[in-house]
Amino acid sequence: MPASCSRCAPRCWPSCAPSGAARSADLAFALEERESAELVAIDEALKRIADGSYGLCIDCGVGIATPRLHANPTALRCVACQEKIEHAQGTAPPAGY
Repeated sequence: MPASCSRCAPRCWPSCAPSGAARSADLAFALEERESAELVAIDEALKRIADGSYGLCIDCGVGIATPRLHANPTALRCVACQEKIEHAQGTAPPAGY
């Protein structure tokens, strides 16, 4: 049982906890949002195939490594440019990961 919620005493946990239905709705919404983003990324990759720019990094123009495209067919950047973006955003994995 968690510590008290921000609204009341520790005894309130069952009444303040999100219901199973609310958690399920949140999960469904998150999954739908993720799937929509994936479909957009796929559509954009198909457009790049059509215009001849698929497989080229959008930042530096260098070809994206084939193994990277096999792992992530919607990749927009080469590994080096993606790492720069992640480092700048603070989302890079820990060193040695």
